[in-house]
Amino acid sequence: MGQAKSGHTIPPFDERLAAALRSPDLELALNRVLPALRSRREAVFATDDFPAIQADLTARRAATVARLPELLEQFKREAERVGAVVHLARDAAEAREIVGAIARERGVKLAVKGKSMATEEIALNEYLEESGVKVVETDLGEWIVQLAHDRPSHLLAPALHLTREKIAELFSREVGQPLPAEPEALVRVAREQLRQSFIKADLGITGANMAIASTGTIVLVSNEGNSRMVTTLPPVHVAIFGIEKIVADHDEANALLKTLARSATGQKFATYVSYITGPSRSADIELSLTIGVHGPKELHLIVLDNGRWAVHADPRFREALHCIRCGACANVCPSYQVVGGHVFGYRYTGPIGLVLTALHHGLEHAAGPQSLCASCNACETVCPVGIPIARMILDVRRQTVEKRGLPVAKRVALRVLADPRTLDLATRAASLVQLPVTRGGPFAHLPFPPFSSLTNWRNLPAFARQPLRDRVAPDLSPLSAGDGATGRRGDGAWGEEGGAAHTPRPTFLAPRPVAPIPGSQAIGKRIAYFSGCITDRLYPEMGQAIIQVLEASGARVSFPREQSCCGLPAINAGDREAALAMARQTIEAMERALAATPADYILSGSTSCAVSMLQDYPRLFAGEPEWLARAQRLGEKIVDFITFVDRVAQLPAGALAQPSGVAPRLTVTYHDSCQSHNCLKLFREPRRIIREVLGLELAEMADSSQCCGFGGAFSMEHPRVAERVLRQKLLNIAQTGASVVVADNPGCIMQLRGGLNARRKPIRVLHLAELMAERLRGGAG
Repeated sequence: MGQAKSGHTIPPFDERLAAALRSPDLELALNRVLPALRSRREAVFATDDFPAIQADLTARRAATVARLPELLEQFKREAERVGAVVHLARDAAEAREIVGAIARERGVKLAVKGKSMATEEIALNEYLEESGVKVVETDLGEWIVQLAHDRPSHLLAPALHLTREKIAELFSREVGQPLPAEPEALVRVAREQLRQSFIKADLGITGANMAIASTGTIVLVSNEGNSRMVTTLPPVHVAIFGIEKIVADHDEANALLKTLARSATGQKFATYVSYITGPSRSADIELSLTIGVHGPKELHLIVLDNGRWAVHADPRFREALHCIRCGACANVCPSYQVVGGHVFGYRYTGPIGLVLTALHHGLEHAAGPQSLCASCNACETVCPVGIPIARMILDVRRQTVEKRGLPVAKRVALRVLADPRTLDLATRAASLVQLPVTRGGPFAHLPFPPFSSLTNWRNLPAFARQPLRDRVAPDLSPLSAGDGATGRRGDGAWGEEGGAAHTPRPTFLAPRPVAPIPGSQAIGKRIAYFSGCITDRLYPEMGQAIIQVLEASGARVSFPREQSCCGLPAINAGDREAALAMARQTIEAMERALAATPADYILSGSTSCAVSMLQDYPRLFAGEPEWLARAQRLGEKIVDFITFVDRVAQLPAGALAQPSGVAPRLTVTYHDSCQSHNCLKLFREPRRIIREVLGLELAEMADSSQCCGFGGAFSMEHPRVAERVLRQKLLNIAQTGASVVVADNPGCIMQLRGGLNARRKPIRVLHLAELMAERLRGGAG
């Protein structure tokens, strides 16, 4: 694929990351802009059915991309029929040379440009400057970046990384007098400075938001008005865009336009939408067609491949061609919020930029930035055309690992997780050797390198001396007639042999309810409980609480003894070999458990584990039909804790509420974990349980679904980024005044507990099951 020649030397990833984390100005700029972009988008879609819009646009783009070869031919034919010159550029070098030839043949000295990421992709400005053509960016953000000798940091807002104070300094130097850091004053300067460039320019260069095959029309969308002058005043107009900008017809273009501005800037519609079909013309004099009236005499359309046809042929990445460059994915990305686009990307930035970087500029430029993805899936929830961006980033990560390998420590850790026996021995040994740093408490204190970077902002949990699997009996006799549906034997004994058959069931060491919760619809349901590594090895009391609530709901719970890690750490690390080993082990273990003890559901209190088995396994085994079928059969039974309580047990309002006056009313806040909110689409369900079933006061935190910064190994690999993400989450928690934070994902709970403990905050963090179990035991007012 064509490697763009660059006049700007882009520093290595590690240098860019370190510089971003050192910069207080960057943090200030991002905090001023990104929350506003998010809130504007949420407001403009508030009354719309966004999932329906997303599904419609996804289907439209998929249909168009499937027909791309024929639609490109149609576009070329129709554009040439109305007088445009269409050039097909194989790579960046050819695209630059086409523009260079046009400029040389017409003696171009000055070119004005509208905003275009395609020209950034091919490093066109640097090429033209080296050829003796002065290039002036006319989009305000692009002009700012040009004056700063910088690069765009966002697909939509190129200068988003610069504060208004820095921009005032730039403009002051440009005009030779001090200017106030006021947007209106700065915009006025830009207007005055750029006006003569429009008039004097020999060449206008733009990109295109869409290219309509049915009419040979290109569509440009903007707010500033500069693109209309760039495409009208110079005598020659060159538009450069990728093949993916082709749309079938005006119906598809209009559907995309209705969503583009809303998704990008939170506007109902953009200020300027220009349809350009051929060069300027008139037939007002006796219907005699004349080209070049008030607009350009020449229109050149350069349609860029640069690896796109290879992407079109690759089913793993084909959906990347759906992208409409709205930038919404960057606005919700927790890592982008911390480091900005110069780090989270290369020339293309943001989550989709990580994918596009690998596709257009090479895996070597994506290798570092892709490690900043915490796999929170927020990008997919806002993508208007439904691109599975997070999955594609994992594919880029897997390619990176295949080419470069994993760091030794990570590779060893994953091999330990992949072997259940080794994992068991390692965690039991760790529970003993940790005593000097835990002092018998629930947290490890490691204030020395290299561990201090991991623990000076978040205390890590201690390994449990007695994991959850040790708190359940391996072989228990069947329920006696006096058991009811609670799972408790009539004689109160657990683990004693009796009867002809033995059913594996858990022993719960805390006080147990005598009768099911009134109104539960889960009575008699059979559950195989998949605890997950964190619950089993770090937080066994969390698993106990989950079991207690399930049995209090009338369900019969078994604990498959062979279960181990579901494989999510390896999937997220890009280690396909280890991921396959862990996934197969999990499938086999659960199959054997269900054969011995049939179950209606496989329930996990970790939505990370549930999502891994439900959504990651089918992708992991896509090329292995037998294992895919087994994974899909397993997935049919998988359910997370909240979904079970809300939709299966259907616990009624007041089922676990305390009578008024019994205890002070407890105020809690809720953190929506990434997997719960972004993958399982849970939002209403936990709130109903808290407010109605438990009768508690819920104080909503700001940005409740924003990532906490855990991301598994992400927080170990990039602790300074994770710490800043967590810092904002803890600030949002504190502002609620709640004394308890509730979540449903053990990884998030680990992150939040560790962060609050490190800051000596007296706020408890509980799994929803723990809160419910407290109520069962008569606590949690």
